[in-house]
Amino acid sequence: MNLEIVNARIFGKGKDLFDISICDGIITSVYPANSMSRSNISIDVEGAWIAPAFSDAHVHITNTGVAISGIDMRSVDSYAEAKQFLEMIPQTNKVLIGHGWDDSKWERRADNNLFPSSIGPIYLSRIDAHSALASQSLQSKVLNLTNEKGWDSSLPLTQDAHGLIRDFAYQSLTQSQRRNFIVTALNEFAANGISMLGEMAGPRISSFEDALLVKQLAAKFGMDLQLWWGELFGFENASKLEAYGCGGDLFIDGSLGSRTALISDEYEDGTTGRQYITEADCVEHILKCYEYGLPTSFHVIGEKAIDIALNAFESARSQLGNRFFELSHRLEHVEMLDESKIAKMIGLRIAFSMQPQFDALWSGPSNMYEHRIGSKWKQMNPLRSILKNGGELVFSSDAPVTSINPWETIKAATRHSNPESSLSYRAAFKAHTNQRNSNTEISAGNKANFAIWDVKEWQVIKATDNRDKWSTDARSFPNDFPSLEDFPECLATIANGKAIFSRLSGLNV
Repeated sequence: MNLEIVNARIFGKGKDLFDISICDGIITSVYPANSMSRSNISIDVEGAWIAPAFSDAHVHITNTGVAISGIDMRSVDSYAEAKQFLEMIPQTNKVLIGHGWDDSKWERRADNNLFPSSIGPIYLSRIDAHSALASQSLQSKVLNLTNEKGWDSSLPLTQDAHGLIRDFAYQSLTQSQRRNFIVTALNEFAANGISMLGEMAGPRISSFEDALLVKQLAAKFGMDLQLWWGELFGFENASKLEAYGCGGDLFIDGSLGSRTALISDEYEDGTTGRQYITEADCVEHILKCYEYGLPTSFHVIGEKAIDIALNAFESARSQLGNRFFELSHRLEHVEMLDESKIAKMIGLRIAFSMQPQFDALWSGPSNMYEHRIGSKWKQMNPLRSILKNGGELVFSSDAPVTSINPWETIKAATRHSNPESSLSYRAAFKAHTNQRNSNTEISAGNKANFAIWDVKEWQVIKATDNRDKWSTDARSFPNDFPSLEDFPECLATIANGKAIFSRLSGLNV
């Protein structure tokens, strides 16, 4: 596809306007506007801002489509409202799937008594997707559910019981439904200026068939996809899927919201979370990665889970020597970090895959994290410390857990509940456009992966804030960005030179 975009303001080039030529997915030239002859086919963006497309490094595509077009409970604010919400759902014998309830600020804890007694089979995942409400009609369809760890007759299902009933609910989707959910999600990501997704698949978080369909539809759509297959020792399946890595949402623990993150102290209910994988198995999994040439990543939130992963990586490093650094590993979430854990990850060259909106949603005084772990919330998600010490940070939404909108993530990173952990705008933007082994600069010779924005208000960034004192790019990085008080509107998203989303006349998807 050949494309020429003219009269564009470009990220990193101030207020001047430029013309951009693209051929076969590569930017071939960037010239001052009107300085070169133009082709007959060009798109005049009339001063709109072009910036590197966002990369959302950790998402669940089918689940996101369900949240968008299924039963969406993310706006439900109380137990009473949730009960009323469920009473309005039409009766059906088909399995219904929903997502998004968050009882951390409700007047009482969520339970299955929310469901009307006569309601049909319904599965409703919590906002963190680590527990769920399930109607009695659905529970009765799942064999041996009551024998699984995490089953309770009234409380949300967690751990193994949740995995079992989630499998049943998602296996009930028809191929047509699944396809529609995936396409709906891909369209929504593209409409938010995102050109690359890290899909977290696995035998419990999705399925082999789902991962294969996601990969096929993403390729047809034009979205760059980094597929992770989160199965312990699942290298054969990962290879069949031609996955980027064997890991991702490979759960060592669960979540704080569902009280299954593995922590040192007790939760308010006396539990300490759940460990799903032994340290020995983690070591063996990492070592086998090198036989298949596949990097790995583990889901770790609680500090004890992070220790298990780091001990395993250190053991593998001692056995492999410098060969260990031939693969680029990650850890997902890593919320409960301290300086020693950060130093270990950096020494092992393990990337920090994190979600700043977790802090915006659940951190701070009297919020969910404080209810779960007390004052330790102040040390969670230490974004600035990671970058200050030279760590590699990549951002994501964990959609459908938090908003797809990347500007929400940047806003959360720059306005951390603990000001000492906030990032500068420039650092947050770089973490959310981080595409490993790919130069995202808008310049000749680079891939044409960018988004076009209608910026309503500009926010001038000055390198005087304390957050910039340690930054090596305070003077070389652009000093103007869209305001975070009035988010810009995405006009188009270009992936490998192809429009995968467009509101611009003449630029067709």
